[in-house]
Amino acid sequence: MDAPLVSCQDCSRTWHSRTMADGLRTIGHCPRCSGTLAWAEDAGDAAVVATPAGAAADVAPHLVLGLPRR
Repeated sequence: MDAPLVSCQDCSRTWHSRTMADGLRTIGHCPRCSGTLAWAEDAGDAAVVATPAGAAADVAPHLVLGLPRR
């Protein structure tokens, strides 16, 4: 398994996804324990894969998640 891009110094939780690394950069702390995050060197330019322009505009906001489970 690859080394984690982000890890929490307090609870030892790790994240491997570049998308999660970008989200954690926005939050600024561990979502589990509010601890301090440690970044791998290659996570410095973590970038979210962009959605093609107009793709989200084709779906109504209330339909994005699909039908609810019963």
